[in-house]
Amino acid sequence: MKDKAIRALLAEAQTSLREGRLADARQQLENAQALGADRGLVCEGLAHVAAEQGDIPAAAVLMVEASALLPEAVNVAYQASHFNQLAGRFDIALELIDRALIISPLNPALHYARGITLGSLGRYEEEISSYSKAIEIKDDFVDAYVNMGVALRKMQRYDAALAAFNTAIGLNPEHEDARTQCAQTSVLLGKI
Repeated sequence: MKDKAIRALLAEAQTSLREGRLADARQQLENAQALGADRGLVCEGLAHVAAEQGDIPAAAVLMVEASALLPEAVNVAYQASHFNQLAGRFDIALELIDRALIISPLNPALHYARGITLGSLGRYEEEISSYSKAIEIKDDFVDAYVNMGVALRKMQRYDAALAAFNTAIGLNPEHEDARTQCAQTSVLLGKI
């Protein structure tokens, strides 16, 4: 009976969150916790409430706790990394992504997120390597090509950057960022 009540409260909290009723979602999550709901699930829900309220630092802390309590949940580690990145906690974000990659090493989105985080830390060679791994797993990952090109350009490897942007455009000719980055790099190379 208690498990059924917990499941109902967690489902209601998800609905409230989707509908923007954040106070209701928070109350339902707290009620579920009082009944003995898994703390990891409650923290994950409260993190989403905090994020919707614009409190990214609180969301980051709650999502880190959720990822520690739900170590096999790759999506929770990914979300925790994202919130920590937004909060400027890049070392914590990288640690969370690396933990998720141990569980799911063939997830291209995790390698991509790792690249973004490494770039924020100014570790461009490792950033490029992470994008390369994402592309190795998913060869049509346009955003990975674009971000790799940006990192290559930061390292003044303009020809390689241009090649990455051109590959992205070849995969998606309408990708505005790829087209803009390609044009900017062409100007730097004197090709326009």
